Amino acid sequence: MNKESFADSYQRAIQQANQLIAQKDYPEAISFLIAHYEKESLMGYNQLLAQAYFLQGNHLQALQVAKEMMTDYRKTKETRIFYVQLLLMNQQFIQAWVFLYPVAKEIDVLEETQLLLEMEALLGNQSEQYLLEKTEQLKQFLAPDFYVHSTAFTKWLIGLTANQFRLIAISAIQEPTNSSVIARICESLVKTGERGTHLVYDGYQVRPIAFAELQLLEDSPLPQILQESLSKRLAKDSVLQEMVYQELLGHFAYCFPFLPKEEEVDDWVAVYLADLIQIKEPVDSAQRQYRKGIAEKKRRIQTYFENALK
Repeated sequence: MNKESFADSYQRAIQQANQLIAQKDYPEAISFLIAHYEKESLMGYNQLLAQAYFLQGNHLQALQVAKEMMTDYRKTKETRIFYVQLLLMNQQFIQAWVFLYPVAKEIDVLEETQLLLEMEALLGNQSEQYLLEKTEQLKQFLAPDFYVHSTAFTKWLIGLTANQFRLIAISAIQEPTNSSVIARICESLVKTGERGTHLVYDGYQVRPIAFAELQLLEDSPLPQILQESLSKRLAKDSVLQEMVYQELLGHFAYCFPFLPKEEEVDDWVAVYLADLIQIKEPVDSAQRQYRKGIAEKKRRIQTYFENALK
């Protein structure tokens, strides 16, 4: 089948699906679109399938379908608004902010943000009792060294508006509790637009953090610097290079918002490789002491992740 005939076939399928949706024959539209989407995972099929589920009132299934091509939904205002609507109808207010975050760094998303703010006010549970329940649920996650899976944290976020989340979060991050959960809370605060300065527990003490100046790990040069450092040391072992790279990225994420400085990445690499290969490089007393601190952090982080296997 040549490109032109495929394009014609695709357009006919899209037209037929639109007709079924316009006729409100959602079950038939869904069956028709699933058959085509299973053969060709194209955005046009995905969007119409999500739309059919949405109009049928099956908001959760609509979102699950759309999530399969979430990155594509960020490309136009129309698809962004639709995806935000799906999240809002599933009470996933924080996830809507997270969805818009990478786009907002590049272009104006005022219309999408305005929709989000209006719908938070309309759909959010504003009762004090609800906020207390959510606060108590979070406390269960904050036990030191208690492993909290990312899906459990994401599930806890459901129902919270950005303002409610900030009220709970800004208090929680000051407590001497679970560093991994604090990292996830701080990342979500950045993505929901927090700009204030707040005290944050760093594993040893509380320190003031200016959220307006925070750079997420994914936005920082650290992953690239880490890759370059490992490439120099492990040029002939790409498998070990990738393994240590992924481990260190995970551990950096655990440390957020207290990420290493760019010039400290080599020290982190040296400490992590010391248990795997023989390293001979001169270090002064101050650097040796700093690396001891990294080794202690490494042991603490590894203990936390080992708890996930228990």
